[in-house]
Amino acid sequence: MAQEPITCLNCETVFSGKFCPNCAQRASTDRLNFRRVFSAEYLSDYLNLDRGILHTMWDLAHRPGHMINDYLAGKRRRYFNFVGFLLIMLAVEAVLYSVATNTPSQMLYETFASQLEQQFPTARDWLSLEDIEKMLASQKFIFLVIVPLAAYINRLVFRRMKYNLMEHSVAITFMLAMNTMFGFALLLFGMIPVPFETYSSVYGVFTVFVMIMGFVLFWQFSAPGNYTVGGRIWRVLLAYLSVTFVLGLSLQLVIGIYSGYRHAKAGDADEIKKELFE
Repeated sequence: MAQEPITCLNCETVFSGKFCPNCAQRASTDRLNFRRVFSAEYLSDYLNLDRGILHTMWDLAHRPGHMINDYLAGKRRRYFNFVGFLLIMLAVEAVLYSVATNTPSQMLYETFASQLEQQFPTARDWLSLEDIEKMLASQKFIFLVIVPLAAYINRLVFRRMKYNLMEHSVAITFMLAMNTMFGFALLLFGMIPVPFETYSSVYGVFTVFVMIMGFVLFWQFSAPGNYTVGGRIWRVLLAYLSVTFVLGLSLQLVIGIYSGYRHAKAGDADEIKKELFE
């Protein structure tokens, strides 16, 4: 029995068979869900280097929300797998961290040490710059839990778009990859031997830029929802701020647990209780 012709979701070529003759995308490209993402077929594509990693980086840099919608709509042949892409971005970030003179870790160290000192006078002795870098690496594992939570919030905000939880998780993962990718510029600047005060000023400007790109991502991502301008604005603001809060909370959690553990391990548990309850 002859197979019914199908339309490729990636390039819209009409064909029969298992692969598109024009772009080679699988005919079985379906909507993403948890079962689909962890299938043998999909797992085999995680690190398929013939996908356009540079094309993914370019689109994520200037049309991130539209790119995510294209990916979820089935146009996946042109883009790198969302999990593999994030892993590669994190690997590159780790290399740049190892050679940079100034890094965002120093900014985080100063910020969190100052916050802790407001409650515990000896808090600056609890953490070191190396501890912060270790915690940033550990935070990536917490994302395995945090991403679905952030995706659930996103799904509630953009219910009209009819994406499932897995598809919203893909969107959040690409957002994390985008932020990591933009962070390369800050790490490359950190290789230049400039005073830390200069680096801090650039870090502030960079933070504003990343926030703007986050809003751009959610604004473009929400386009298929056909919301009114007002409805789209408050949804984008709520989604971005909520997701950012949840992701930031994961770092606070890691630092809180780690610093408390370090302090207690050093035999200062009585001092912690004294500072907490006095």
